[in-house]
Amino acid sequence: MSSVTEKIWEEFKKVLPPTIFFFIILHIIALIRSLMVRETGITPPTSASVLIASLILGKSVLIADMLPFINRFPNKPLVWNVSWKTLMYALVEPWPDFAGFFFPIATIMRSMKSSGSGSKAACCGWRTPRSSAYFSCENHFP
Repeated sequence: MSSVTEKIWEEFKKVLPPTIFFFIILHIIALIRSLMVRETGITPPTSASVLIASLILGKSVLIADMLPFINRFPNKPLVWNVSWKTLMYALVEPWPDFAGFFFPIATIMRSMKSSGSGSKAACCGWRTPRSSAYFSCENHFP
């Protein structure tokens, strides 16, 4: 094999475990979300979107492992490095999730402000799985 195919094979072997992990976990999350929004008529994520997301997350783990501050304790016992990486991933992971949660709410609030009314119709004009699950109009407008 040439050096290019060897490098691709090496990268594939490195990306496979986190991709399989994220593929399983994201399917569990998709199942839970589809059960949450079953009566709302919102379509849940498909396996293709879960596969794409798991490929992106698997590659991002590889990129993160190349950063010097992620592999901070290479000569210490394994528990140090695992604990450090867990802390780093736990600090970084929620931010895209929070952005995905607050973007629909900000858009709804902006549309309510521009329409000049706080009516239920202005709130319920745009519904996403997150906005309908966490920011349901019935809970905020009697």
